[in-house]
Amino acid sequence: MNDNLVISKTSVIALLVITAVILSCAWALISEQTAPSSPVGATARGGYYIITTTASPMNGPDQLWIANVETQQLMLFDTQADGTITPLAAADLEIAFSPRTMRNFGNAPIPVPGGVPVR
Repeated sequence: MNDNLVISKTSVIALLVITAVILSCAWALISEQTAPSSPVGATARGGYYIITTTASPMNGPDQLWIANVETQQLMLFDTQADGTITPLAAADLEIAFSPRTMRNFGNAPIPVPGGVPVR
């Protein structure tokens, strides 16, 4: 009866080891597939600049947002696969969030000196 007890403990240990190996392999496969291919949603801050990335609508290139905290400027760029960036728009946040232009929200574009009007 003592020998049966030892075989039973060994069988349970072997089953637990095999289960752990299978679950580890499954976790490794799943976590590798869900890893992001681009740094979408990454935000960095350095000096007077805040930089963040967002996914472009309709599966286009990712977008890069750069804000200069000191001058209150916001710039939007498209990122390309070859590493180049294309400027899309710029806005003066001080003007965009002033009480005078906050009344313009609706369908009227907000005037942005030197940039593309923001709708």
